Amino acid sequence: MTQSGRRTALIAAAGAALLPAAAQAAGDETAVNEAVEAFRAALKDGNRARLDALVAPELSYGHSSARIENKQQFLDNATAGTSPFNSLTLPNQTVAVVGDSAIARHHFVAEQMVRGAPVNIRIGVLQVWQKQSGRWLLLARQAFALPAA
Repeated sequence: MTQSGRRTALIAAAGAALLPAAAQAAGDETAVNEAVEAFRAALKDGNRARLDALVAPELSYGHSSARIENKQQFLDNATAGTSPFNSLTLPNQTVAVVGDSAIARHHFVAEQMVRGAPVNIRIGVLQVWQKQSGRWLLLARQAFALPAA
């Protein structure tokens, strides 16, 4: 084989070796997007069992008001039924997978009932997801104020 032929074969082999990693990253990005959507739906419905299955035991859940909750506090408050959501969407979402971690960013746009009156919410959210035992779990979440629209 000529030197040019060896170089071409080496480049082809290197490219082929990278394909499985690229496919895995794309699959993980899809899985994280699906986990974020499952979390959104469970939060909107106040479904404790589904939320519990989606969050890591080490959860740190930060609100835009600066209140921080652990897993138990989050589950208790999110499923108490005292402030149900009428609507909840997560527009402008991006996901970046880095190994067994992922960063999801989105806006959190909702109408929530607070003391019997509807309240409109529009905040930014950063979520950190971690792959644990083959499943993507929410490890951390921090909400923050967005500039006025």
